[in-house]
Amino acid sequence: MKKNELEKLTVTKLREEARKYEEITGASGMKKAELIEALWDILVKRGEAEEEEVVAAVAVSVQEQKSQLKKEIKELKAERDKAQKDKDRPNLKRIRHKIKKARRKLKRLAVAPPPAE
Repeated sequence: MKKNELEKLTVTKLREEARKYEEITGASGMKKAELIEALWDILVKRGEAEEEEVVAAVAVSVQEQKSQLKKEIKELKAERDKAQKDKDRPNLKRIRHKIKKARRKLKRLAVAPPPAE
């Protein structure tokens, strides 16, 4: 089980989970955050906890890719404007194609499903 899965559960469900473990006492008086921490500690000790750091690293790299693509599009637009001003049609066509390709990549990143768990 992952920590974010615990956070999605209601307090009632968390208390039911806590009753399964003898190590947790006083679950009926605990708040949600306390229940999550107690359950997480037990799961880590038993080796049933799954790591979430890999997912976070992937999410960060997606954000980095998005920002890099946005920066690239901005630079290409500046080149496009210069090519329009100079009436350089072959170069203009090439730059427009690159902009379109970068926008497609950006859209794919935006709608990409979350990484497999």
